[in-house]
Amino acid sequence: MTFHSLWVVDTVLLVHANLRWYPGSVNHAQCAKSSAWGGSPLRSRYRHLQSGVTPEDSHVYVMYHGTSKQIAVKIQRNGFKLSKDGTLGAGVYLSRDIRKVIKYPIGADDSDRMVLKVKVDVGKVKIIDVQGHDRKYDWHTHGYDTAWVPPGVGMVNSNQEEDCVYDPKRITMLTMLKVSTMKM
Repeated sequence: MTFHSLWVVDTVLLVHANLRWYPGSVNHAQCAKSSAWGGSPLRSRYRHLQSGVTPEDSHVYVMYHGTSKQIAVKIQRNGFKLSKDGTLGAGVYLSRDIRKVIKYPIGADDSDRMVLKVKVDVGKVKIIDVQGHDRKYDWHTHGYDTAWVPPGVGMVNSNQEEDCVYDPKRITMLTMLKVSTMKM
């Protein structure tokens, strides 16, 4: 993972890899219309799909990953690594619902929590929507790149949606946000 430069702005670390940045004091809706800023704001460059909407194969979506400051720096330097276990087996666990990921890591103070905003090329998506699904742990060995648990199906403790991406190369970090400074 190569980054051109890093900026810390208003407690948000932006990873600059040919992306545009707009100051926090600027109205993003105005930026999108203004030629002075040269294009649309970072937040609208990738599709934000609501958490209850089924993801489509071969699309790129914005997702979030909650972690500690220490691990966030490691991810920034070395990229994501697969979790060995979890609801859907091995993979990188993400969610399109930021309210879910701000709770991670469980038991940590908000001052140590970070949210990584990422873009994900989901590839081929397997929907896992019932307990005991026959592909719950081995979906990636059957040609799927991402597994998705819809919200409200009782498979995840939070009852919120969850995505698991098997190949970390499908994930590109966009920003790092401090949970302690986020307003929800």
